Amino acid sequence: MFVGVPVGCRVHFGESITDGSCRNQITGTERAMRFFQHRSGKIDPMDIIFLTELQADAIIGINDWERQVKQRILVDLEMATDIRKAADTDDIQHALNYKSISDRVVSYIEQSEFQLIEALTENIARIVLDEFSVNWVRVSLHKTGAIRASKDVGIRIERGSKE
Repeated sequence: MFVGVPVGCRVHFGESITDGSCRNQITGTERAMRFFQHRSGKIDPMDIIFLTELQADAIIGINDWERQVKQRILVDLEMATDIRKAADTDDIQHALNYKSISDRVVSYIEQSEFQLIEALTENIARIVLDEFSVNWVRVSLHKTGAIRASKDVGIRIERGSKE
């Protein structure tokens, strides 16, 4: 963080923030880091492991045709974990195994038959929190081609504790 830069502003080298263009521009990772700030002003380390656009086909939807045809689902995951031990030892035993998470989530989606993307998204979050060493997760789920006028529809949720 740059001294004198308002919280939430992203400043690149040579960029001025005096023009008022910086208004609560904050990334998800920056937002998550705030949860780790103690009253003492210190910040505990929090690392984010992410998986982008996991793909699976599932029965999902409320319309009759949606109950018959599998549709493409894309999922983005962000998971908070402390990677220091894995980084220090260079040992997979101390790392979050994102291959296992990917396999589990894709398998779950492919076997599911939810009507609502809200239900599927919530259950994915529960799986990640309950079955893996993750205290916090953000799940973004995209249902591609759900409506003609949009590339996709989706939902983004955050679950767990960042403390």
